[in-house]
Amino acid sequence: MKKFMHYQCLFYVFVALFLYACSSGYNKYADEYYEQGLILFEKMEYDRSIENFTKVLEIAPYGEENYKVYFNRGQAYLKNRQYDKAIYDLTKAFEMTPRGEKEMQFQIYSSRGDAWLNNGEYANAIEDYSRAIALLPKHKEIKYVYNNRGWAWERRAEYDKTIEDNTLFAQQGSLHV
Repeated sequence: MKKFMHYQCLFYVFVALFLYACSSGYNKYADEYYEQGLILFEKMEYDRSIENFTKVLEIAPYGEENYKVYFNRGQAYLKNRQYDKAIYDLTKAFEMTPRGEKEMQFQIYSSRGDAWLNNGEYANAIEDYSRAIALLPKHKEIKYVYNNRGWAWERRAEYDKTIEDNTLFAQQGSLHV
């Protein structure tokens, strides 16, 4: 009877360890798919990149750094002109990003602004670009954010604001060259 209890305890320990490993979100294959997704993105094979990032989320749905997966898949959707999907993934990435990661937040706002702009949702684009500017006003790529926000103002026929952002774009260009 004691042997049976011993085996039963071991069984419960193994089950608990297995469940913990599954819930932690880590899977060695997820890293491989993620790296492959990045390589395919660099090769401009966006459909295949999206497939790999999707596979990461299937294998490790609770991964600690899944905000990076959503961000990169959102970038691939943006390049693929699938703007609604890009907006969804970039929003998900923002929700999951640790609050101290200002660089990532800046990139998300900027990219999601691009998706809104290309989707014809200019007010949302302006809002995200403005958030990026407020978050890191001295960022090395801030001039592009001003430029894109200027385009959003122009499409809304708010020409004074377009000129203002284009001026800021030109000034930033001369400061960071």
